[in-house]
Amino acid sequence: MGYFMTGGGVSFLIDKRNNLLNPSTGYYFEFSISKYLDRTKGTGGFQNHSLDARYYNKFNETIFNSNLYMVHNSGTVPFRLMPAIGGARFLRGYYAGRFRDNNMALAQIEFRRHVLWRIGLAAFSGAAQVYSNTSEFDVNRLHYNYGAGLRFKLNKHSEANIRLDYGRTRDSDGFYIVFGECF
Repeated sequence: MGYFMTGGGVSFLIDKRNNLLNPSTGYYFEFSISKYLDRTKGTGGFQNHSLDARYYNKFNETIFNSNLYMVHNSGTVPFRLMPAIGGARFLRGYYAGRFRDNNMALAQIEFRRHVLWRIGLAAFSGAAQVYSNTSEFDVNRLHYNYGAGLRFKLNKHSEANIRLDYGRTRDSDGFYIVFGECF
């Protein structure tokens, strides 16, 4: 029942974030095209296009983050390689992989602010959809989330945070403890 995939591709990446683990200004842009070959079933594999765009801005000590993430696949995509909604990165509040299909479009925002000592607060929201082909994308089928979190700076000389997030959706919720920011 398993599969064996091999592939290759090209990526275009610009990373102008001021910090890798806890960015507060700058932007990140990555576009990639890959081709995967199925070595077990001879299905011909699939082609993958992905776009990850992030923007960070700081105003009045509040950090605004935004993320647009899109994946488009064509061909026969194995289940575990399909893009998925849920987990600590994509629509916190759904369990990881709750919604999965050949393609995905996701947009999310987050506000973070230092409060006192090494403690900060965050609020976030997002919307996403997975779909088999582009003609099935429909804004009326979007999945939404919202939530809040605490941030704890590990070291006064480093910007790295441990984040404790609580995300809610229409029909589920989730609690996450993770090193580093969501995006």
